[in-house]
Amino acid sequence: MPTIKDVARLAGGAPCTVSNTLNGTGYVAKTTRERVLAAVRELGYQPSAIARGLKLGRTNMIALIIPTISTPMFSEMIEGIEEVATATNYNLILCRSARDPKRELTYLNLFRDGRVDGIILAAPKVDDPCFAEVAAATVPVVLVGGKAPGEDVPSVVVDNRRGASEAIRYLLELGHRRIGFINGPLTVFDSRERFKAVKDALGKAGVPFDEHLYIEGDFTRSSGYAAAREIMSRPARPTALFVGGDTMAMGAMQALKDMGFRIPDDVAVVGFDDIKYAQYFEPPLTTVRQPAYQVGSRATKMLLSLIEGKPLRRKHLVMDVKLVIRGSSERRRQTRGERRTSQHEGK
Repeated sequence: MPTIKDVARLAGGAPCTVSNTLNGTGYVAKTTRERVLAAVRELGYQPSAIARGLKLGRTNMIALIIPTISTPMFSEMIEGIEEVATATNYNLILCRSARDPKRELTYLNLFRDGRVDGIILAAPKVDDPCFAEVAAATVPVVLVGGKAPGEDVPSVVVDNRRGASEAIRYLLELGHRRIGFINGPLTVFDSRERFKAVKDALGKAGVPFDEHLYIEGDFTRSSGYAAAREIMSRPARPTALFVGGDTMAMGAMQALKDMGFRIPDDVAVVGFDDIKYAQYFEPPLTTVRQPAYQVGSRATKMLLSLIEGKPLRRKHLVMDVKLVIRGSSERRRQTRGERRTSQHEGK
């Protein structure tokens, strides 16, 4: 592996001249610069990113602390983070916390004192003990899917309240009054916001919130399956389910089918996320689309601005959401030909 001294020897100059040429610092004559670059090409010299980072006081690394990488929504968010990081010559360190505050604290203690240039903390718990460590960090931190107490820590969230409200209003417009709600854990910011929105939307419509139709899962397919089986086994079962996560909705839909319910004829289902393959569910899932990729990319751009010492125009971003209507919520309308056939068969 050639060194900077090897390049200097071949170019007939000093190591500091090579360094100034490669880093764009100091004056270097044109002919000298050309000799240095020719020597770099001939030797295949690769400047040390670590050494350059030490000179600049940077590591060119950012850390992402995330609950899981197995859910599609988080996978899309990671893609957005990684795309921006790579485009700006930053490397991404991925840390899975499994929603364990002790793990989060371990990672924050490891990174907060300059081993990385910045940290993105995804989906912290509402009363997370890590917030004290975030406030004490000597590197910038951006939160995704959560907010720290006060206004000091920048954050990116989606409009959970609007999304959940639109989902409930839509089901009410379809005539549903017994709406089951499978939520994520209320220790998570997104789940807490959706819970408040559901209660408010039902209340405004004069429909009481029924605790017997409410169950918390953990955003996994298995928890959605178990929750749907339990809620559909209770007296006065619901005619619709709002599920606070598409992965849980996938499990819930399978449970409904296993129990002999037809979707949407017997039970309508609405999810939240619009993961990439929600449209390929059977039937395709009506869901609230949140821009997971854009959330990741915006959070990374905010973090890089902080690393560069640039002020943020907005410290707290709320990303818009959209209700996407598909076959899991509305009965398919018969075509004119199908109506004629059914009328003929009834005679």
